[in-house]
Amino acid sequence: MNQVSLAGTYEDSYLQEMGYFSAGWDLAKIDACCDHPPEAILESQPWWHQNFEAYDCSNLETFGESMGYALAKQIRKGQVPHFSDSLSEALVGYF
Repeated sequence: MNQVSLAGTYEDSYLQEMGYFSAGWDLAKIDACCDHPPEAILESQPWWHQNFEAYDCSNLETFGESMGYALAKQIRKGQVPHFSDSLSEALVGYF
């Protein structure tokens, strides 16, 4: 069975075409950060911020709500997440 990876699926994808990841991002390192068995996904990792608390989202709707809340909180604090121009344009209809 072939293992799916970010690095293996990014090349020639729509995300690459949009310029989602800036040049120099190490996709293999991102894959390594996400390469934990499902039962260990909430276990604290050494590279996590000391105040970070992972929690389980029971479904995609809950995840979307949590992500929206986190983005709104950062915007309220004046720390708007940086998106590339092409990604921002693609997301206009979603927010």
